[in-house]
Amino acid sequence: GHCDVGGVVGRNAGTGTVVKYSYNTGSVKGTGTSSSCVGGVVGDNNGTVSNSYNTGSVSGSSCIGGVAGDNGHGGTVSNSYNIGSVSGSSCVGGVAGDNNGTVSNSYNAGNMSGSNKVGGVVGDNCGTVEYSYNIGSVSGAGYSVGGVVGDNYSTASDNYFLSSSAQYALGNSTASLGTNGTNVALSSFSTTSPTTTFSNWSTLFNAWSSGAFQFSATSAPWFMGTVYPNGNTTGIAAPILVGDLPVDTVMGSGTSVYNGSTDVTPSQTLTMGGSALTSGITANTSSANVGSSTVTPTVSLSSPTTQTSVGRVTVSSGTWTITPLSVTATAKSSSMIYGGSVPFLTGTLSSPAPNLSATWSTAATSSSNVGKYAIIPTFSYSNGANASDFTITNAAGNATALMITAPPSFGTTSSSSGAVFFDNGKEAVPPPVDELVGSGISPVSGSGGSENPDILSDTGNILDAEDAP
Repeated sequence: GHCDVGGVVGRNAGTGTVVKYSYNTGSVKGTGTSSSCVGGVVGDNNGTVSNSYNTGSVSGSSCIGGVAGDNGHGGTVSNSYNIGSVSGSSCVGGVAGDNNGTVSNSYNAGNMSGSNKVGGVVGDNCGTVEYSYNIGSVSGAGYSVGGVVGDNYSTASDNYFLSSSAQYALGNSTASLGTNGTNVALSSFSTTSPTTTFSNWSTLFNAWSSGAFQFSATSAPWFMGTVYPNGNTTGIAAPILVGDLPVDTVMGSGTSVYNGSTDVTPSQTLTMGGSALTSGITANTSSANVGSSTVTPTVSLSSPTTQTSVGRVTVSSGTWTITPLSVTATAKSSSMIYGGSVPFLTGTLSSPAPNLSATWSTAATSSSNVGKYAIIPTFSYSNGANASDFTITNAAGNATALMITAPPSFGTTSSSSGAVFFDNGKEAVPPPVDELVGSGISPVSGSGGSENPDILSDTGNILDAEDAP
Protein backbone atom coordinates (compact mmCIF):
# COMPACT_ATOMS: atom_id res chain seq x y z
CA GLY A 1 0.00 0.00 0.00
CA HIS A 2 0.86 3.67 -0.11
CA CYS A 3 0.15 4.86 3.45
CA ASP A 4 -0.57 3.23 6.82
CA VAL A 5 0.92 -0.11 5.85
CA GLY A 6 1.60 -2.66 8.61
CA GLY A 7 2.64 -6.28 8.83
CA VAL A 8 -0.19 -6.93 11.31
CA VAL A 9 -2.34 -3.76 11.40
CA GLY A 10 -2.30 -0.81 9.00
CA ARG A 11 -3.72 1.76 11.44
CA ASN A 12 -4.27 1.35 15.18
CA ALA A 13 -6.73 4.16 15.68
CA GLY A 14 -6.54 5.49 19.21
CA THR A 15 -7.21 5.26 22.93
CA GLY A 16 -8.24 1.79 24.02
CA THR A 17 -7.09 0.03 20.86
CA VAL A 18 -4.42 -2.56 21.59
CA VAL A 19 -2.12 -4.65 19.44
CA LYS A 20 -0.51 -7.23 21.72
CA TYR A 21 1.32 -10.55 21.38
CA SER A 22 1.54 -10.06 17.65
CA TYR A 23 4.35 -10.58 15.20
CA ASN A 24 5.24 -10.39 11.54
CA THR A 25 7.85 -12.38 9.65
CA GLY A 26 7.16 -11.24 6.08
CA SER A 27 8.43 -8.21 4.21
CA VAL A 28 6.39 -5.00 4.42
CA LYS A 29 6.71 -2.43 1.64
CA GLY A 30 5.17 0.96 1.01
CA THR A 31 4.61 1.61 -2.69
CA GLY A 32 5.38 4.87 -4.44
CA THR A 33 8.01 7.55 -3.86
CA SER A 34 5.90 9.28 -1.20
CA SER A 35 4.76 6.22 0.77
CA SER A 36 4.56 6.88 4.52
CA CYS A 37 3.71 5.28 7.86
CA VAL A 38 4.99 1.81 7.07
CA GLY A 39 5.71 -0.53 10.00
CA GLY A 40 6.68 -4.13 10.57
CA VAL A 41 3.73 -4.57 12.98
CA VAL A 42 1.62 -1.38 12.72
CA GLY A 43 1.77 1.32 10.07
CA ASP A 44 0.21 4.21 12.01
CA ASN A 45 -0.22 3.80 15.78
CA ASN A 46 -2.24 6.03 18.08
CA GLY A 47 -3.11 3.30 20.55
CA THR A 48 -1.02 0.65 22.29
CA VAL A 49 1.45 -1.80 20.81
CA SER A 50 3.09 -4.19 23.25
CA ASN A 51 4.81 -7.56 23.36
CA SER A 52 5.11 -7.65 19.61
CA TYR A 53 7.92 -8.04 17.12
CA ASN A 54 8.96 -8.02 13.48
CA THR A 55 11.58 -10.07 11.67
CA GLY A 56 10.80 -9.13 8.06
CA SER A 57 12.28 -6.30 6.00
CA VAL A 58 10.42 -2.96 6.02
CA SER A 59 10.77 -0.33 3.33
CA GLY A 60 9.11 2.88 2.15
CA SER A 61 9.73 6.60 1.92
CA SER A 62 9.03 8.44 5.20
CA CYS A 63 8.06 7.35 8.73
CA ILE A 64 9.33 3.81 8.30
CA GLY A 65 9.73 1.69 11.47
CA GLY A 66 10.62 -1.85 12.41
CA VAL A 67 7.60 -2.07 14.76
CA ALA A 68 5.56 1.10 14.08
CA GLY A 69 5.94 3.46 11.14
CA ASP A 70 4.46 6.41 13.03
CA ASN A 71 3.77 6.39 16.79
CA GLY A 72 1.44 9.35 17.23
CA HIS A 73 0.40 11.50 20.18
CA GLY A 74 -0.89 9.22 22.92
CA GLY A 75 0.55 6.17 21.21
CA THR A 76 2.79 3.75 23.12
CA VAL A 77 5.14 1.05 21.93
CA SER A 78 6.58 -1.12 24.68
CA ASN A 79 8.19 -4.51 25.20
CA SER A 80 8.61 -4.90 21.47
CA TYR A 81 11.50 -5.46 19.10
CA ASN A 82 12.66 -5.62 15.50
CA ILE A 83 15.39 -7.67 13.87
CA GLY A 84 14.53 -7.01 10.22
CA SER A 85 16.25 -4.48 7.97
CA VAL A 86 14.51 -1.09 7.67
CA SER A 87 15.09 1.33 4.82
CA GLY A 88 13.56 4.61 3.66
CA SER A 89 14.29 8.23 2.93
CA SER A 90 13.54 10.12 6.15
CA CYS A 91 12.33 9.29 9.66
CA VAL A 92 13.62 5.74 9.64
CA GLY A 93 13.82 3.89 12.99
CA GLY A 94 14.44 0.39 14.28
CA VAL A 95 11.34 0.49 16.52
CA ALA A 96 9.45 3.59 15.31
CA GLY A 97 10.12 5.83 12.34
CA ASP A 98 8.47 8.89 13.85
CA ASN A 99 7.56 9.14 17.56
CA ASN A 100 5.26 11.64 19.26
CA GLY A 101 4.22 9.23 22.00
CA THR A 102 6.29 6.85 24.12
CA VAL A 103 8.69 4.10 23.14
CA SER A 104 10.00 2.08 26.07
CA ASN A 105 11.51 -1.29 26.94
CA SER A 106 12.09 -2.11 23.29
CA TYR A 107 15.05 -2.86 21.07
CA ASN A 108 16.30 -3.10 17.52
CA ALA A 109 18.78 -5.55 16.06
CA GLY A 110 18.13 -4.84 12.37
CA ASN A 111 20.16 -2.68 10.01
CA MET A 112 18.88 0.87 9.39
CA SER A 113 19.50 2.81 6.20
CA GLY A 114 18.13 6.10 4.87
CA SER A 115 18.99 9.70 4.12
CA ASN A 116 17.91 11.93 6.99
CA LYS A 117 16.60 11.34 10.52
CA VAL A 118 17.76 7.74 10.81
CA GLY A 119 17.93 6.20 14.29
CA GLY A 120 18.62 2.79 15.77
CA VAL A 121 15.46 2.98 17.92
CA VAL A 122 13.55 6.04 16.62
CA GLY A 123 14.17 8.13 13.52
CA ASP A 124 12.50 11.39 14.56
CA ASN A 125 11.54 11.90 18.21
CA CYS A 126 9.19 14.49 19.69
CA GLY A 127 8.04 12.22 22.50
CA THR A 128 9.81 9.90 24.95
CA VAL A 129 12.29 7.13 24.23
CA GLU A 130 13.52 5.23 27.28
CA TYR A 131 14.92 1.91 28.48
CA SER A 132 15.57 0.76 24.95
CA TYR A 133 18.60 -0.17 22.90
CA ASN A 134 19.97 -0.71 19.42
CA ILE A 135 22.66 -3.14 18.25
CA GLY A 136 21.97 -2.88 14.51
CA SER A 137 23.99 -0.77 12.09
CA VAL A 138 22.73 2.72 11.30
CA SER A 139 23.63 4.57 8.10
CA GLY A 140 22.37 7.79 6.57
CA ALA A 141 23.54 9.81 3.61
CA GLY A 142 22.32 13.12 5.06
CA TYR A 143 21.89 14.61 8.51
CA SER A 144 20.55 13.43 11.88
CA VAL A 145 21.87 9.91 12.15
CA GLY A 146 22.02 8.41 15.64
CA GLY A 147 22.59 5.07 17.36
CA VAL A 148 19.39 5.56 19.40
CA VAL A 149 17.53 8.55 17.89
CA GLY A 150 18.23 10.23 14.58
CA ASP A 151 16.64 13.62 15.19
CA ASN A 152 15.74 14.30 18.83
CA TYR A 153 13.54 17.18 20.01
CA SER A 154 12.40 15.74 23.30
CA THR A 155 13.29 13.07 25.87
CA ALA A 156 15.62 10.20 25.12
CA SER A 157 17.17 8.75 28.24
CA ASP A 158 18.49 5.50 29.70
CA ASN A 159 19.06 3.95 26.31
CA TYR A 160 22.18 2.34 24.91
CA PHE A 161 23.70 1.44 21.57
CA LEU A 162 26.77 -0.30 20.26
CA SER A 163 29.55 2.17 19.49
CA SER A 164 30.06 0.39 16.16
CA SER A 165 26.49 1.17 15.04
CA ALA A 166 26.81 4.98 15.07
CA GLN A 167 29.03 7.76 16.34
CA TYR A 168 26.48 9.19 18.75
CA ALA A 169 23.34 8.04 20.52
CA LEU A 170 21.45 11.11 19.33
CA GLY A 171 21.78 12.64 15.90
CA ASN A 172 21.05 16.29 15.28
CA SER A 173 18.56 18.68 13.78
CA THR A 174 21.19 20.87 12.27
CA ALA A 175 24.50 20.26 10.60
CA SER A 176 26.27 20.11 13.96
CA LEU A 177 27.38 16.89 15.61
CA GLY A 178 25.03 14.89 17.80
CA THR A 179 25.32 13.97 21.45
CA ASN A 180 24.82 11.02 23.77
CA GLY A 181 22.89 12.76 26.52
CA THR A 182 21.97 10.22 29.19
CA ASN A 183 22.36 7.43 26.67
CA VAL A 184 25.51 5.34 26.57
CA ALA A 185 27.49 3.61 23.84
CA LEU A 186 28.47 0.14 25.00
CA SER A 187 30.36 -2.62 23.28
CA SER A 188 28.34 -5.13 25.27
CA PHE A 189 25.74 -5.18 27.97
CA SER A 190 25.53 -7.09 31.24
CA THR A 191 23.24 -7.18 34.22
CA THR A 192 25.81 -5.23 36.23
CA SER A 193 26.02 -2.34 33.77
CA PRO A 194 22.57 -0.84 34.46
CA THR A 195 23.35 -0.49 38.15
CA THR A 196 26.06 2.07 37.56
CA THR A 197 25.25 3.45 34.13
CA PHE A 198 21.52 3.88 33.86
CA SER A 199 19.15 5.26 36.43
CA ASN A 200 16.47 2.56 36.41
CA TRP A 201 17.67 -0.40 34.34
CA SER A 202 18.76 -2.34 37.40
CA THR A 203 15.18 -2.54 38.68
CA LEU A 204 13.97 -3.83 35.32
CA PHE A 205 16.09 -6.97 35.14
CA ASN A 206 14.57 -10.34 35.85
CA ALA A 207 16.22 -13.38 37.41
CA TRP A 208 15.78 -17.09 36.73
CA SER A 209 15.42 -19.65 39.49
CA SER A 210 14.03 -23.20 39.64
CA GLY A 211 12.72 -23.17 36.10
CA ALA A 212 10.91 -19.84 36.24
CA PHE A 213 11.40 -16.08 36.29
CA GLN A 214 11.45 -14.53 39.73
CA PHE A 215 9.50 -11.45 38.68
CA SER A 216 6.63 -10.72 36.35
CA ALA A 217 7.36 -9.37 32.89
CA THR A 218 5.49 -6.19 33.83
CA SER A 219 7.75 -5.34 36.76
CA ALA A 220 10.98 -6.69 35.27
CA PRO A 221 10.80 -6.98 31.48
CA TRP A 222 14.45 -7.72 30.70
CA PHE A 223 16.55 -10.85 30.92
CA MET A 224 20.09 -11.34 29.68
CA GLY A 225 20.43 -13.53 26.62
CA THR A 226 21.81 -13.54 23.09
CA VAL A 227 20.48 -11.37 20.28
CA TYR A 228 21.35 -11.88 16.62
CA PRO A 229 21.62 -8.58 14.73
CA ASN A 230 19.85 -8.58 11.39
CA GLY A 231 19.46 -12.35 11.41
CA ASN A 232 23.20 -13.03 11.59
CA THR A 233 24.49 -16.33 12.93
CA THR A 234 26.83 -14.51 15.32
CA GLY A 235 25.03 -13.27 18.41
CA ILE A 236 25.64 -10.46 20.84
CA ALA A 237 25.09 -10.68 24.60
CA ALA A 238 22.15 -8.35 25.17
CA PRO A 239 18.86 -8.11 27.08
CA ILE A 240 15.87 -10.02 25.74
CA LEU A 241 12.25 -9.26 26.57
CA VAL A 242 10.56 -11.61 29.03
CA GLY A 243 7.06 -10.76 27.85
CA ASP A 244 7.91 -11.64 24.25
CA LEU A 245 9.37 -15.05 25.03
CA PRO A 246 7.20 -17.87 23.64
CA VAL A 247 4.78 -19.63 25.97
CA ASP A 248 4.59 -23.40 25.47
CA THR A 249 1.41 -25.31 26.28
CA VAL A 250 2.19 -29.02 26.75
CA MET A 251 -0.91 -31.21 26.42
CA GLY A 252 -1.40 -34.68 27.90
CA SER A 253 -4.08 -35.70 25.40
CA GLY A 254 -3.17 -37.67 22.31
CA THR A 255 -2.75 -41.10 20.75
CA SER A 256 0.14 -43.43 20.08
CA VAL A 257 0.65 -46.96 18.78
CA TYR A 258 1.63 -49.72 21.21
CA ASN A 259 5.41 -49.89 21.62
CA GLY A 260 5.76 -51.65 24.95
CA SER A 261 6.50 -48.44 26.88
CA THR A 262 4.51 -46.07 29.07
CA ASP A 263 6.50 -43.10 27.77
CA VAL A 264 4.56 -40.83 25.42
CA THR A 265 5.39 -37.59 23.60
CA PRO A 266 2.83 -34.86 24.29
CA SER A 267 1.94 -32.27 21.69
CA GLN A 268 3.06 -28.67 22.13
CA THR A 269 1.41 -25.40 21.16
CA LEU A 270 3.54 -22.26 21.20
CA THR A 271 2.77 -18.56 21.10
CA MET A 272 4.89 -15.87 19.46
CA GLY A 273 6.43 -18.19 16.89
CA GLY A 274 8.75 -20.02 19.26
CA SER A 275 10.56 -23.31 18.89
CA ALA A 276 9.15 -26.45 20.53
CA LEU A 277 11.01 -27.98 23.46
CA THR A 278 13.13 -30.98 22.52
CA SER A 279 13.96 -32.11 26.06
CA GLY A 280 12.82 -31.78 29.65
CA ILE A 281 9.28 -33.14 29.09
CA THR A 282 8.14 -36.30 30.88
CA ALA A 283 4.75 -37.93 30.30
CA ASN A 284 3.60 -41.46 31.07
CA THR A 285 0.48 -43.54 30.69
CA SER A 286 -0.65 -45.72 33.57
CA SER A 287 -0.11 -48.86 31.46
CA ALA A 288 1.89 -49.80 28.38
CA ASN A 289 -1.04 -51.87 27.05
CA VAL A 290 -3.68 -50.76 24.60
CA GLY A 291 -6.26 -48.54 26.26
CA SER A 292 -6.80 -45.01 27.62
CA SER A 293 -5.50 -43.24 30.72
CA THR A 294 -5.07 -39.73 32.09
CA VAL A 295 -1.67 -38.15 31.42
CA THR A 296 -0.31 -35.08 33.20
CA PRO A 297 3.05 -34.03 31.71
CA THR A 298 5.85 -32.57 33.80
CA VAL A 299 8.35 -30.10 32.36
CA SER A 300 11.83 -29.11 33.47
CA LEU A 301 12.51 -25.75 31.80
CA SER A 302 15.97 -24.26 31.39
CA SER A 303 16.61 -20.52 31.39
CA PRO A 304 16.01 -18.96 27.97
CA THR A 305 19.02 -18.06 25.87
CA THR A 306 17.47 -16.21 22.93
CA GLN A 307 14.26 -14.32 22.19
CA THR A 308 12.78 -17.46 20.59
CA SER A 309 13.46 -19.68 23.62
CA VAL A 310 10.48 -20.86 25.65
CA GLY A 311 10.08 -18.61 28.66
CA ARG A 312 7.05 -20.14 30.33
CA VAL A 313 5.20 -23.46 30.22
CA THR A 314 1.61 -24.32 30.94
CA VAL A 315 0.60 -27.97 31.36
CA SER A 316 -2.73 -29.42 30.35
CA SER A 317 -3.81 -32.91 31.54
CA GLY A 318 -5.67 -35.08 29.10
CA THR A 319 -6.64 -38.55 27.96
CA TRP A 320 -4.01 -40.54 26.15
CA THR A 321 -5.04 -43.55 24.04
CA ILE A 322 -2.72 -46.36 22.98
CA THR A 323 -3.89 -48.20 19.87
CA PRO A 324 -2.85 -51.72 18.67
CA LEU A 325 0.32 -52.23 16.68
CA SER A 326 -0.26 -53.72 13.23
CA VAL A 327 1.98 -56.72 12.58
CA THR A 328 2.28 -58.93 9.50
CA ALA A 329 3.43 -62.54 10.01
CA THR A 330 5.21 -63.97 6.96
CA ALA A 331 6.21 -67.63 6.75
CA LYS A 332 9.43 -68.56 4.99
CA SER A 333 8.76 -70.84 2.02
CA SER A 334 9.86 -74.43 2.59
CA SER A 335 9.60 -77.84 0.92
CA MET A 336 9.77 -81.57 1.70
CA ILE A 337 9.62 -84.86 -0.19
CA TYR A 338 6.59 -87.05 0.17
CA GLY A 339 7.23 -89.55 2.91
CA GLY A 340 10.10 -87.50 4.37
CA SER A 341 10.35 -85.58 7.64
CA VAL A 342 8.73 -82.15 8.11
CA PRO A 343 11.55 -79.56 7.99
CA PHE A 344 12.21 -76.89 10.62
CA LEU A 345 9.84 -74.03 9.80
CA THR A 346 10.54 -70.30 10.29
CA GLY A 347 9.08 -66.91 9.46
CA THR A 348 9.33 -63.21 10.22
CA LEU A 349 7.26 -60.53 11.93
CA SER A 350 7.17 -57.05 10.49
CA SER A 351 9.40 -54.90 12.71
CA PRO A 352 9.39 -53.46 15.22
CA ALA A 353 7.15 -55.87 17.14
CA PRO A 354 8.15 -55.49 20.79
CA ASN A 355 7.24 -58.26 23.24
CA LEU A 356 5.87 -60.48 20.47
CA SER A 357 7.42 -63.66 19.10
CA ALA A 358 6.21 -66.58 16.98
CA THR A 359 6.85 -70.29 16.39
CA TRP A 360 5.89 -71.86 13.07
CA SER A 361 4.20 -75.18 12.34
CA THR A 362 2.11 -77.02 9.76
CA ALA A 363 -0.69 -79.56 9.74
CA ALA A 364 1.13 -81.55 7.07
CA THR A 365 2.90 -84.80 7.99
CA SER A 366 5.18 -87.28 6.26
CA SER A 367 2.14 -89.15 5.00
CA SER A 368 0.38 -86.09 3.57
CA ASN A 369 -0.20 -86.13 -0.16
CA VAL A 370 1.85 -84.18 -2.67
CA GLY A 371 0.69 -80.54 -2.71
CA LYS A 372 0.85 -77.18 -0.98
CA TYR A 373 0.18 -76.69 2.72
CA ALA A 374 -0.06 -73.77 5.14
CA ILE A 375 2.67 -72.74 7.56
CA ILE A 376 0.95 -71.32 10.64
CA PRO A 377 2.40 -68.97 13.31
CA THR A 378 1.67 -69.41 17.00
CA PHE A 379 2.30 -66.26 19.03
CA SER A 380 3.66 -65.72 22.51
CA TYR A 381 3.84 -62.49 24.52
CA SER A 382 6.31 -61.12 27.07
CA ASN A 383 6.77 -58.21 29.48
CA GLY A 384 3.06 -57.79 30.10
CA ALA A 385 1.97 -57.67 26.47
CA ASN A 386 -1.17 -59.47 25.35
CA ALA A 387 -3.05 -60.27 22.17
CA SER A 388 -5.09 -57.03 22.31
CA ASP A 389 -1.91 -55.00 21.89
CA PHE A 390 -1.53 -56.21 18.31
CA THR A 391 -3.52 -56.45 15.12
CA ILE A 392 -1.90 -59.42 13.40
CA THR A 393 -2.28 -60.26 9.71
CA ASN A 394 -1.06 -63.50 8.14
CA ALA A 395 0.65 -62.93 4.82
CA ALA A 396 -1.29 -64.39 1.88
CA GLY A 397 1.58 -66.70 0.99
CA ASN A 398 1.41 -68.46 4.36
CA ALA A 399 -1.46 -70.68 3.11
CA THR A 400 0.78 -72.33 0.50
CA ALA A 401 4.25 -71.79 2.00
CA LEU A 402 5.05 -75.54 2.37
CA MET A 403 5.41 -77.66 -0.77
CA ILE A 404 5.37 -81.50 -0.63
CA THR A 405 6.89 -82.96 -3.79
CA ALA A 406 6.86 -86.48 -5.21
CA PRO A 407 9.90 -88.71 -4.51
CA PRO A 408 12.16 -89.88 -7.36
CA SER A 409 10.31 -92.40 -9.64
CA PHE A 410 11.67 -95.78 -10.84
CA GLY A 411 10.98 -97.79 -14.04
CA THR A 412 12.27 -101.09 -15.67
CA THR A 413 12.71 -102.32 -19.17
CA SER A 414 13.98 -105.61 -20.56
CA SER A 415 17.05 -106.16 -22.63
CA SER A 416 19.01 -109.13 -23.79
CA SER A 417 21.01 -108.89 -20.58
CA GLY A 418 17.97 -108.64 -18.28
CA ALA A 419 15.93 -105.87 -16.60
CA VAL A 420 17.27 -102.32 -16.60
CA PHE A 421 16.14 -99.85 -13.93
CA PHE A 422 15.81 -96.11 -14.50
CA ASP A 423 15.90 -93.42 -11.80
CA ASN A 424 14.78 -90.04 -13.15
CA GLY A 425 15.84 -90.99 -16.61
CA LYS A 426 19.18 -92.50 -15.70
CA GLU A 427 20.18 -96.17 -15.46
CA ALA A 428 20.36 -97.15 -11.80
CA VAL A 429 20.69 -99.99 -9.38
CA PRO A 430 17.15 -101.05 -8.34
CA PRO A 431 16.17 -100.27 -4.75
CA PRO A 432 14.91 -103.00 -2.50
CA VAL A 433 11.30 -103.83 -3.20
CA ASP A 434 10.29 -103.22 0.39
CA GLU A 435 11.59 -99.66 0.11
CA LEU A 436 9.52 -99.08 -2.97
CA VAL A 437 6.47 -100.48 -1.25
CA GLY A 438 7.17 -98.51 1.90
CA SER A 439 7.41 -95.33 -0.09
CA GLY A 440 4.01 -95.86 -1.63
CA ILE A 441 5.33 -96.55 -5.14
CA SER A 442 4.64 -99.93 -6.78
CA PRO A 443 7.53 -101.46 -8.68
CA VAL A 444 6.75 -102.04 -12.34
CA SER A 445 8.35 -104.84 -14.38
CA GLY A 446 8.45 -105.11 -18.10
CA SER A 447 5.46 -106.89 -19.58
CA GLY A 448 6.20 -106.58 -23.21
CA GLY A 449 9.40 -108.59 -23.41
CA SER A 450 12.32 -107.38 -25.39
CA GLU A 451 10.03 -106.36 -28.19
CA ASN A 452 7.72 -104.08 -26.19
CA PRO A 453 8.90 -103.47 -22.63
CA ASP A 454 6.99 -101.33 -20.18
CA ILE A 455 8.83 -98.42 -18.58
CA LEU A 456 7.69 -96.43 -15.51
CA SER A 457 8.43 -92.78 -16.26
CA ASP A 458 9.44 -90.05 -13.77
CA THR A 459 5.77 -89.20 -13.27
CA GLY A 460 4.71 -92.84 -12.84
CA ASN A 461 3.23 -93.29 -16.34
CA ILE A 462 4.00 -96.41 -18.42
CA LEU A 463 5.98 -95.55 -21.57
CA ASP A 464 7.00 -97.58 -24.54
CA ALA A 465 10.60 -98.65 -24.68
CA GLU A 466 11.20 -96.40 -27.64
CA ASP A 467 10.21 -93.43 -25.42
CA ALA A 468 12.66 -94.43 -22.72
CA PRO A 469 15.63 -92.14 -22.21
